[in-house]
Amino acid sequence: MIQKILQYLEKDEEIILSEKDIKFNVVYETIWYLSFLLFILIFNLLFSDLIGDGFTPNIFYKIADILIIPLFIYMIFVMIKSFNTKMYLTNKSIIAAVFGKIQKYPFEKVCQITATKGNWLSLTVKNGEKTEKILSKINAKIFIEKFLSIYPDYKEEKRKTSPFVIIFCIIFTAVLFLSVTQADITDKKDTRNLVNEYSAAIHEKECYEWLSEIFSNFLDNLELQKSDKPLKVIVGFVADENSALQKADIIVYSDNQTFDDKAIKAVEKSFPPDTKMPETLKQYAPIKMRINVVHNGTDNEDLMKNYTIWFEIFGPKQTKPYAQLYLK
Repeated sequence: MIQKILQYLEKDEEIILSEKDIKFNVVYETIWYLSFLLFILIFNLLFSDLIGDGFTPNIFYKIADILIIPLFIYMIFVMIKSFNTKMYLTNKSIIAAVFGKIQKYPFEKVCQITATKGNWLSLTVKNGEKTEKILSKINAKIFIEKFLSIYPDYKEEKRKTSPFVIIFCIIFTAVLFLSVTQADITDKKDTRNLVNEYSAAIHEKECYEWLSEIFSNFLDNLELQKSDKPLKVIVGFVADENSALQKADIIVYSDNQTFDDKAIKAVEKSFPPDTKMPETLKQYAPIKMRINVVHNGTDNEDLMKNYTIWFEIFGPKQTKPYAQLYLK
């Protein structure tokens, strides 16, 4: 590349500074790579959500995706272009090699030269009647310092943004904001409807009896334990559409391993193979549930009186229980 650059130099012109003369911060380069990968990932998620069922069938989210995707394409292009831009400072001009194409700008053509927060060089130059913005990963602070020492007559030229661009940005932002807002309103409405439907479903007789049977089985299989101090364990578990236990985990541990193990074993025995999930609930499967077992730490002869146990049924898009069954 340097040999190609030399062909554009005048007889009394020499290169003062190039990227090879500057130790570029490795941290910034690492951030660039990570940012680029993140942009690609987000773009892929947006695009897959747009062309397929994606993560949401909400039409307003898809409209927002349509508006956002061009921005991501532009941002990715800017990143790729900047990483493939080499900057050279001579005693007479600034030379930019963009994707290998050489462009030479005399100092008087420089409108703005600034350093970004990441210390990349942002250069705005006149190109005929138009202006062109160039972004390079070269160390901007060193580049600008050298540039000003060579060309002390530099004066920043403020460029006015086209009214058309301003109007377009306002309209674009307004449409994007309205789309996201409407999507959020629609999503909340759909969630409320789902909550109401699910809540009604689990209170239907057949479904309630199925849940009650699980709770009853747990109580029958729970091996009671004596303790002179309070204990509490919470077991979270999930049932699939075949009414089989999918997984069971301790959500809150007590200080007693035996107490925790007994609770887990009781949950595992609460799903007999002949128990079938009601058809009404299958559309919401897997069903998330939780058992809270509290030992009061008293020495009552009737151990069950020392226990407070309640069963919580959770649902889609919510963490709070939709229904609870108690044994006190």
